[in-house]
Amino acid sequence: MALLNSPDWLLQQHNDHKQTLTAISKMLGCSSTTIGRQFNRSDLTVQRFPISMAEREIQSFLTEHNIVVQSNVRNIISPLELDIFLPDYNIAIEYCGLYWHCTKHQRITPQTHKQKLDKCAQVGIRLITIFEDEWLHKQALVIYFRKR
Repeated sequence: MALLNSPDWLLQQHNDHKQTLTAISKMLGCSSTTIGRQFNRSDLTVQRFPISMAEREIQSFLTEHNIVVQSNVRNIISPLELDIFLPDYNIAIEYCGLYWHCTKHQRITPQTHKQKLDKCAQVGIRLITIFEDEWLHKQALVIYFRKR
């Protein structure tokens, strides 16, 4: 738990490595509340990152396999965003959190995902969509099929 009491290490993980409090808590085997309290005690500022924990996990898996990853790419199928883009393979990965990608939100229509798929195809990019429940409950299967 020495790392928990190291403001420099916490700041490095959070600011330099863009790790969320939840990710840091998993590294240290404690709750994110504990990490949050330590940030408060050490007067460290908590940042909000525009990328989900699952997207980070997917990116980590890819970089561990020496695959170049770009995130939140907005200049290829503008104004739409590619969550994860693998430029060496012309593959994009869209991670769809079930809450944020449902039609309950005005920005999501029944055609939203199809439009992104079509725009990617027009520029020669294969789009792989991974839904939250697939990643959370069938991660090994997702990785197996995506590796082929």
